[in-house]
Amino acid sequence: MFIYHQSKGNLWGAATRPFNGLQSLARMHQFFQKYYLPLEVKGLTVHLRLDLNDPVGRKLRQDFVQVVGDTPMTDATDWILQPNQYAAAMDFLTSPQAWPKKLKNPVWVDFETQAGWNEARLPAVQWYPEYEGPPMGTLELKKTWYQVHIQDRGLIQFMLGITIPIPVDNPAAYDFLREFCADAPFKINPEKISVSTPVGKKGKWAFRKPSPEIAARIAAAVGAAAD
Repeated sequence: MFIYHQSKGNLWGAATRPFNGLQSLARMHQFFQKYYLPLEVKGLTVHLRLDLNDPVGRKLRQDFVQVVGDTPMTDATDWILQPNQYAAAMDFLTSPQAWPKKLKNPVWVDFETQAGWNEARLPAVQWYPEYEGPPMGTLELKKTWYQVHIQDRGLIQFMLGITIPIPVDNPAAYDFLREFCADAPFKINPEKISVSTPVGKKGKWAFRKPSPEIAARIAAAVGAAAD
């Protein structure tokens, strides 16, 4: 297995890419749709930075209301949505809309989720027994805990890392890493990827820095994704 951790100096989160808010929102949504099962989100909030005196802004609000319902306050532009509204809200926000041209980032979105892998996307699947057990507190070990904050400049946190359950010795794993890193809505640093490594003589394992050979294969895959 592989695991990717954020840099210690970047605990606030990884900057989303591209830096345009709507484009990074679309990229994030496509990434989650491609690699993970349908998301179960918490704390989903949406803020539309609209001038309701502008007919364009007024229409956008009306159209969004048709999708997620109105707010308790008249003409408010902030929504606190239910988890089952995530897909509809994101489909609307990332579809072509006539956003006001003077606003570079007209949408702010915040939520957290425990994302479970769509294992059909993986070339092979490897979970160690520890991952098959009960949740660790409120966190499910086989899922990645993401916190998403997309405002003027987006941030995505994954404080416990992104575990990628593919055998390190599978050649297809590196093709998958290349694709995954190219699609990710944040830049991935190959030096922050560790691999599962046998330790001791009792079948135990741990995540460790890769050997020079494996590190070179990881760097080549991630580097190709960045090209």
